[in-house]
Amino acid sequence: MGQLQAQPLVLSDSQKNWVLLGVGLGVFMSTLDVGIINVALPTLVQAFDTSFPTTQWAVLSYQLVSSGLVLGATRLGDMWGKKSLYQGGLVLFTLSSLLCAFAPSIEWLIAFRALQGLGAVFISGLGLAIITEVFPSSERGRAVGVIGSVVSLGIAFGPSAGGLLLSWSGWRSIFSINVPLGIVASFLVVRVVPPSARIEGKQKFDFFGAILALLTLGSFGLGMTLGQSQGFGSTNALILLAIAGVSFTIFLLVEAIVEQRQGAGGQGDKGTRRITILNSQCPITN
Repeated sequence: MGQLQAQPLVLSDSQKNWVLLGVGLGVFMSTLDVGIINVALPTLVQAFDTSFPTTQWAVLSYQLVSSGLVLGATRLGDMWGKKSLYQGGLVLFTLSSLLCAFAPSIEWLIAFRALQGLGAVFISGLGLAIITEVFPSSERGRAVGVIGSVVSLGIAFGPSAGGLLLSWSGWRSIFSINVPLGIVASFLVVRVVPPSARIEGKQKFDFFGAILALLTLGSFGLGMTLGQSQGFGSTNALILLAIAGVSFTIFLLVEAIVEQRQGAGGQGDKGTRRITILNSQCPITN
């Protein structure tokens, strides 16, 4: 039976505040990017001499990856350690932001944005999980509230920041701004975030469940996006939302069967799965 390691994270108030700053900065960077790119779409159309629907895939590729892979990412965090994967997400997000800034074509920008979304998966999905491990129950509500405020601040500040950067130094700066933020956040996480608790015993990654989650969230996200642009009565939107509904139903059935097979010996994994779903709500609500 999998059990969490009995190593409570006992930190001073100062250390916990530094952890909150490091994680919060990473979360702020990933959510800030969501609002910035939307303001830049008309500029990108002109810069790459392409169509607006094609340019929209710079947004869609990021959203589909970041929402579709979040459940699998948080499960890997339970298996391999949240700190290392969060740090990897920061590095990947920072590097892909630099690549986006130097993208030679819209096709390369779309690909780099998908890579950026992969980094955002680990930032958004594991940031809250790290906070809940570091802060005791008596302080957890305040810490989670701070992260929630950071998410809201990043989304709200994104459009205005994007407009300023576009007017001052062009579209490349909306991506390169993430580089110094990512470097500072990575340094703080390496220095102040303690190693995360892991689940002992043999762990298995639910590949089929991860694929179903990707299909569900990806279809739902794309369907909602197309519904807003083409109308929710359009064929494309209806098909995608129907796929999301069917795959979500299958996902629930498969997970229910897995729970039954695990029986009483799987209580540790059940708790982990509930934590994983709660942690995944941050990027989904963005």
